[in-house]
Amino acid sequence: MYALIVINYGTAELIKKLLSSAKSYLSLNCLEEVIIVDNGFPGKGDIRESIDPREYSFPIKFVQNPQHSYSSGVNLGVSAASSQVVILANSDIEFIKDNDPCILVEYLLAHSEVGIVGPQQVYPSGNWQRSWGFIPCVQQAIRTLLFLDSMNSIVEKMRFYVNIRSAKILKKTHYLDGAFLVLRRQCFDDVGGFDEGFAFYAEDADLCYRISLRGWKIAFLPNVKVSHIRGGTSSRERERAYAEKMQQANIQFIHKHYGSMHAKAYIRILCLAFQLRIAVLTAWARIIKTPSWAKRLNTITFRYQALRELLR
Repeated sequence: MYALIVINYGTAELIKKLLSSAKSYLSLNCLEEVIIVDNGFPGKGDIRESIDPREYSFPIKFVQNPQHSYSSGVNLGVSAASSQVVILANSDIEFIKDNDPCILVEYLLAHSEVGIVGPQQVYPSGNWQRSWGFIPCVQQAIRTLLFLDSMNSIVEKMRFYVNIRSAKILKKTHYLDGAFLVLRRQCFDDVGGFDEGFAFYAEDADLCYRISLRGWKIAFLPNVKVSHIRGGTSSRERERAYAEKMQQANIQFIHKHYGSMHAKAYIRILCLAFQLRIAVLTAWARIIKTPSWAKRLNTITFRYQALRELLR
C-alpha cells in the first residue's frame, strides 16, 4: 500500500534502529518496500555494507545519491517507488508499538482532498515534540515578537497530554515537519516534488505551501506517534551551524514566495523578537538554572546572530 523512503547521510546505526522498529511494529500488509537513499554516496559511506536485506521481512531497495541535500534524496527515492503512497522518514525516526503509520495511509486514501499527512512526533522519552509549524513570513515574525508561537506550543502540548487525538486540517500558513511525511504520489507529482534549490531546511515548508496553493489539504493526525531524536546529540558548534542554515533557508523561502522587501521586513521584526526573547530568557535562566533553559537561550542567541549577519 505504501513505500517507506528513508534518507541516509552517514547514519548507519540510526538506519538499523529504524529498520528494527519497522520489523517489530509495522504491518506487512501495508508496507510494500523500504527504499534507502544513500545521500553523499560514496563520500559518506555505502549503507549497503551495513544493512543485510535478508534480515528483514520486507523488500529493501538501495538508491545511491551523490548529492547531499535532503530534497534531492527524496526526489530520487520517490522516483524509485512504485506505490501511490510514499512515507518519507529521516534516519533518526523510530516506530512505536501500536502506532502503525498504516492508519495515516488509510486516512489519506479515505480523504481524496488530502495530499499530505503528518503524525505526532515525540522524543525517545515519549515527551511532546513540535510536529507542525508556521511558514516563514512577516506574520510569523510578528507572532514570534508577540510570543504567540510559544502560546501555540503550550496549547499543542496541552492537547497532547490530555490525549486529544482528533485529526486537524492545517491552514495555508502551516506546514508539517519534514522528518516524517505521508504523501499521495499524485499530489507530490502535481507540485513537481521537492524544490532542490533548498539544500538544507525549509524544503518541507516550501513543499507544503505549494501543495496548499494547488488546492490540496494538509492533515495532522495526533492519534499516531513516531519517535524522533531531533538532534539530541548536537554540539554547540553544530547548533550554531544549524541556526545559520535554518535562517538562510527561511529567507530563501520568503524571497521565493514573497519577494525581497518582505524578506527585509521579516529579518528586522525577527531580530527585534529575538532581542526581546534573549532578555527574557537571560533573566529566567538566572532563576531556573537548568540545562534546558540554557539550551533555549543558546538556540535563540545563535538564530539572532545568524539574522544579524544577513543584515550586513
